[in-house]
Amino acid sequence: MRDTRSIRCLSALRDASSARVLNLVAIEKAHKDNPDYKKAPLFESPVLNSAIIVKHRLRADEVFLFDDPPRNATKIIIPFDKNDLRLGGTSLLYGQRSCMEGLREAGKYGEKSLARDKAMLDLLSELPSLDPFLLHEKIAYSDLSVSNCYFELSRSDKLRMHEFVAGEIAELIKLALRDKEGQTKKSHIGSTARLVSALLSAGAEEQLEPLRLTLKLAENEFRNGVFSWRGVLYYKWCSMELMPQIGTIAREIASAPIRSGPPEDMKFLTGSKRRLVDKMAETIAGVGESLSGYDTIYEKLVRYEQPEAFREFLLRAPGMFIELGEKLGGLAHIASFWRFRFPQGAVQALDVNLALSIFIDFMLSIGLTVEEPGLVIA
Repeated sequence: MRDTRSIRCLSALRDASSARVLNLVAIEKAHKDNPDYKKAPLFESPVLNSAIIVKHRLRADEVFLFDDPPRNATKIIIPFDKNDLRLGGTSLLYGQRSCMEGLREAGKYGEKSLARDKAMLDLLSELPSLDPFLLHEKIAYSDLSVSNCYFELSRSDKLRMHEFVAGEIAELIKLALRDKEGQTKKSHIGSTARLVSALLSAGAEEQLEPLRLTLKLAENEFRNGVFSWRGVLYYKWCSMELMPQIGTIAREIASAPIRSGPPEDMKFLTGSKRRLVDKMAETIAGVGESLSGYDTIYEKLVRYEQPEAFREFLLRAPGMFIELGEKLGGLAHIASFWRFRFPQGAVQALDVNLALSIFIDFMLSIGLTVEEPGLVIA
């Protein structure tokens, strides 16, 4: 299937990825001579390992492809020419009917097993976004071995994330390590830093076992809850990084000049920019409400020692993780794409066709229905 609009928009992104786009073409270009990249690829199929993976909101004309349509699908785009994305490519929605037959053909597996790559696609499909931190953490929980070059979260970002989480959960760890008299044992004080590190790794559950017992959660419930809790903390950190710039970007989008084009396209773009900016504001408010709810629950645990509220949070955390991921993933995609195209707010007049591609992509990424002249995309 030719995927002209998606490729045209992705070609504008060129060498970048975002929370919604994992650009394996760019990663291959940057790391093709890296021995670790060759030794531990994301996908065993070289074709798949140089594709573009997209978190994609299903359109109205795509729902029928699935027996049980997901809210967001994982889309695999294989360019016709990796050096010129404008030429288009073939695409496949993971999980659609006859998906594995299409994947075997597109990935040129021959007689080779798809099992390992299917496991990776299953893993990617479980994530609400393709943030490198979350991708790394999800893979760390699995039996799959992947080079770190696919998770390009900078060292400074990792340190800031660690410091943020340390501040967020320090009181909880003290609570978890208290003795029967209500005092934190001196021998356990040095464990706090190790437990912060553990929460940011796949080994958190074992070291937080006292908390699991206090909350009376089954091991599987606790494991899923802690992973999703880590995701919520990551999104809280992301929101602090993202929100200061998203307002500026929304204003730039609202005032972005567009070169003259067909009247129906210009009318569509004028309305689309207004709808997009309004939806961005609504999404920001929704993120703030979710995180405020989490803060209230957390405060009940550490300040008022009401573990029942936090137990309920851990049980609901997977759903909250998905919801936050979809909302912040869409906003982060808009912010990274827009700032990549227009560094430091230097917005130049957009060609009408490029503007259509960009704004339709942005609207779909945050859940808007798009009505073009003669076409409805949902």
